[in-house]
This record gives sequence, structure tokens and C-alpha cells, in this order.
Amino acid sequence: TVPQTGFCPAESVWTTLAQMLALLPAQMPLHTRLTALHAVVVLSNQFVRWLVAPWQGDVLRKSEREAYCQHLLQQHFGESMQDWQMASQPARYGEHALLNALPPGLVARLQALFTEQGLSLGAVYPAWMLSANQARYGMRQQRLPDEGWVVCRESTGLTLACLQQGQWQHINTLSLDAEGPQWHAVLHHSLLRAQVLHPDCQVKHVFVAETAAAGLHEVLGEAFQVIGLQARTRPQTGLRMRLRKRAA
Repeated sequence: TVPQTGFCPAESVWTTLAQMLALLPAQMPLHTRLTALHAVVVLSNQFVRWLVAPWQGDVLRKSEREAYCQHLLQQHFGESMQDWQMASQPARYGEHALLNALPPGLVARLQALFTEQGLSLGAVYPAWMLSANQARYGMRQQRLPDEGWVVCRESTGLTLACLQQGQWQHINTLSLDAEGPQWHAVLHHSLLRAQVLHPDCQVKHVFVAETAAAGLHEVLGEAFQVIGLQARTRPQTGLRMRLRKRAA
């Protein structure tokens, strides 16, 4: 579990990261230049807010879309979201847009920390985004329909989203309590509840990391088909989120 203060990592996390980065030069081959390294940070989902923005045919201009997406985030998560850094997946005409938002100052502090150590921060990926890209890759490899539940499990929570006919329908992050039900049971309950709340979204495939798939088949039963995903050595870039400091 990563300790946190408010919505951002606690100071102890920043200190540990700085110490690890300071040790990196001594671990690299002499001929390797630190400036040539492409650093990637995978951010826990507990620091990210996700939302699916329904298509609005009368919202066409870029400024209007940004204002619309910002309004939805504030409506769903509260007024504090106006200062968060928003990102959105480019959506085609008539399709929903997938949004995420990061706490104010988090990316800037990461960049400053890497710069202090002579490193370049190449990208920041929310953990669920990597799971989504692995799932889309698995769909193509196994020639499956472009739909299913994409699940990212962490020690502190579950993030799951429904993809149907190539469009994201909804996404939700659930907290896990060490004293509460096992995550398998929490996921099963959430999937059944989603089928009731969204009767038009009855997808059966559940994509989850292969290491987390064990035992999930028995819990979900025949109502869902669990598909384990193998971790890839490089982050997939199929789902790209453009980051904006603020949309107003």
C-alpha cells in the first residue's frame, strides 16, 4: 500500500523515489548516457480519476469539448477537480471520450525530481491504462470481439471498465479493505451490479493480469469468461491520453 497525503503520494514516497534515482547512475554501464534513457512512470490508480464522457453532438469546438469534459469531472468528483490535470483519449465522431485526471502538481514534481538526477521523464502511465492496452492487444491476437471488462487489480483497489463494440461505456475504481471481502468477491459483485444498472452492456469477457486470474474462474462462474493477460516488457501505446494542465 502506498501512503498518501490528500490525493498525492506522501513525502516518504517522494524521498524513496529520489534515493532510488540517485543510485541509478552507479548501476548503469559506463558507456550508457543517462540523458539517453527514456524513463516511464507507472502511476497507481489511487492517484487517478477516470470517467467516460458521453458524446454530445452540439459540442464540436476544442474549447467546448474541454469545458464539457471538465464540467463532467467536477460534477462527478467535486469542485476540486478544476485544478487537476485532465487528459482525454481522442474520440471519433459520435463516440464517447475516455477521460482521466491527475492531482495538481504531481506530474510537475515528477519531472523536477527526474531532472535533478539528470534523467528525462518520458511518460507517465496510470496503471489501468497499461491493462487496457494489454487487453486490446490480447483481443487482436486472439481475434476476439473488441469488447470486454478490463480489470486492473492493485493492493488498494480495483479499476474496471466496460468496452463494447470498440467504445468505452463506463469505468469505476473500487477501494479494497484488508478487513473486507476478497477482491474476487468484490469484482463479482460489481460485475453483476453493472449488468443490472446497464442492461444494454452485457459483455462476458473479463481481461485481467495472468497473475491475478488464478481462482477467478471459479468465483465468476459460467456468467463470465476470464482471460489472463501476460505482462509485456514495454508499455503499449494503443491508448494515448493527451494531458492538459487545465481545461476551463
